[in-house]
Amino acid sequence: MLFLYAHPDDESFGHGGTIARYAAEGARIWLACATRGEAGRRRGSPPFCTPEELGEVRARELEAACRELGVERLVFLDLPDKGVATSPARPKAVEAAAALIDALRPQVVVGFAPDGSLSPHVDHVAMHYLAKEALARAGHHPDRFYYVTFPHKLAPLVASLFPSAAGYALARIRVSALASGVDDYRARRLAALRCHLTQVQQEPWPWFPDREAVARLAEEEWYLLSEDWHKGPSGAPTADLDDLWADLPDSTR
Repeated sequence: MLFLYAHPDDESFGHGGTIARYAAEGARIWLACATRGEAGRRRGSPPFCTPEELGEVRARELEAACRELGVERLVFLDLPDKGVATSPARPKAVEAAAALIDALRPQVVVGFAPDGSLSPHVDHVAMHYLAKEALARAGHHPDRFYYVTFPHKLAPLVASLFPSAAGYALARIRVSALASGVDDYRARRLAALRCHLTQVQQEPWPWFPDREAVARLAEEEWYLLSEDWHKGPSGAPTADLDDLWADLPDSTR
């Protein structure tokens, strides 16, 4: 399973519970991050690093967050923050992302939607197109490419991607504790989020008592199957899913 993100903290602010859940279930998870977040405005509260140090500090924060979530391998594509679309190094980053796809041979790839998913940040939008190019260039072709999304963003995103109102596949992955006693993966997401100290130190709620802070995180994390992948083998739209690997033959995690 490969996640393609733009900045350190995208994985924790977005859908870290999913990463934690599938890692705990035995999936091999790699994460590629386009930038080191060096152009961010937050440097802790009060600031504990200089603007020049921010990129390396945030890279270390992401390394710590990945350990909390169970990511097997983290790779930085070393594009400039706020310059993913325009950097002269972009073609090299596309090649590096394609090489990761060929090396891991993931069945499932997760990235940003055309609207940027978490926010309309220019790097989020640019990372969508970089991911699509890398998928097209790679020799290995994953079975699924999902966009991270949120309930309040779903309707406009579907309208833009499926203007004919054709069927689309929505995946809703439960990450809260189940009656069977499965771990509450939101706790792992909270631990990862707290690793991003430069970004969350000034926010009160991540530092609430664990139970109270975890309760503020969504019980489900939502994904939309990319418009290029939304048809099943018969050509018919796939049904809504509760597992990113649902209905895949010979799935290996």
